[in-house]
Amino acid sequence: MTSHTIGPLGVNPANVAMAAGLSGDEYNDILDGPLGPSPEERAKAAEAARERSGQGGDAG
Repeated sequence: MTSHTIGPLGVNPANVAMAAGLSGDEYNDILDGPLGPSPEERAKAAEAARERSGQGGDAG
């Protein structure tokens, strides 16, 4: 849904969003509703949760 290379003649969701004046963050927020956060965002959130709970991987 974020690729600029799919779709006929450059008509794809990401290009339509740009043409509508949405920033990348706004577009990603819209996608997060029905699709959920990306795997990268889920990994960041899990890492932040581990750090908050004191279970970071850097325990020495």
